[in-house]
Amino acid sequence: SLTDLRSGYAASVKSPYFDTTGKCLRFFYRFLGFTNDTIHVIVQDEELNEKTIAFYDNEVETYEWIDGIYENGEVTKIWLPAYTKLPDGLHCIEIKGIRGEGYSGLGLDDIELESCEHFEG
Repeated sequence: SLTDLRSGYAASVKSPYFDTTGKCLRFFYRFLGFTNDTIHVIVQDEELNEKTIAFYDNEVETYEWIDGIYENGEVTKIWLPAYTKLPDGLHCIEIKGIRGEGYSGLGLDDIELESCEHFEG
């Protein structure tokens, strides 16, 4: 999603409500800069209570993971897997990316919701 270029602005994707009992969320992500971009996975129950269940920050990744792997003198961008078990019950899921300062950006791809057995097996 394209957002305002100022620090702190966010873009998100949000699902409808459904039964998340026994379900896991998997997606791939990459950070495109050296700033403090973040990705939050948030669940919301029927009473509109929100809880962040996963957090990804390029501040805690190593340089290799932030900018890719060097191959033949070139930087190759790589996608990292994210996996989290969802709470039981009826929830909607939001994946929110928040822009850091300076050169920044992030990408999401291949968002999947399946039984946890599907990803573990």
